[in-house]
Amino acid sequence: MMSPNLECVQIDLGDRTLSQVLMEVERLYLETVLTKACGNKTLAAKFAGVSLSTFREKLSRFTVKMAISLE
Repeated sequence: MMSPNLECVQIDLGDRTLSQVLMEVERLYLETVLTKACGNKTLAAKFAGVSLSTFREKLSRFTVKMAISLE
């Protein structure tokens, strides 16, 4: 199974709880795998190692932005 290369991400912890920080990391991960899969949710779910239904459920919890590079 292919695994996306995740870049180093800095997160400002501020006064956030562990739960809040973990949610932010999960959101960033979902954005990354969705971007690597060019928006294909089925492929992104495979990259993430979860079922498509689980991936969609996780996406529904967050506002996920897909960064597309036009190279």
